[in-house]
Amino acid sequence: PVPVSAPLIINGDLTIKPTTVITANGAAQLNVSGCVNLQGGTVQLSLNGSSASQTITLVVSQSNCLTGTFSSISANGDQPCTKASTQPTYSSRSLAVIVNFEQTGCHEAGQNPLPSGGIGENNGEGAWGCEGLVLRNVFVPEARR
Repeated sequence: PVPVSAPLIINGDLTIKPTTVITANGAAQLNVSGCVNLQGGTVQLSLNGSSASQTITLVVSQSNCLTGTFSSISANGDQPCTKASTQPTYSSRSLAVIVNFEQTGCHEAGQNPLPSGGIGENNGEGAWGCEGLVLRNVFVPEARR
């Protein structure tokens, strides 16, 4: 993968091959003085600390000659119980990606979901929480007869 974590200025033309994988954060941008030829490739956006929808201008051609598309653009964040979706918008000048986050079900894979109003996802430390309620090492004695 080609990591991009800040704006990157490229003098001349840029061609992205089908096998290229770009990993980037929300501050990343490829600013190209010449033409951009996208022949496929994959972009993986990592938007840690964010759960708000946002638009990221990922590629800019200062010569107004961006052609082609990426094969895949995906995004993820680090907020619990959310899923990210992407919607790219291509023009002759730039590629902007709208990233939307949506709330998802909050239960551990393979487990039955809690009843409505339940508390969420097991964080691997014996604590359940998606709504801020955390129970740790709770002991419930057997009922007496």
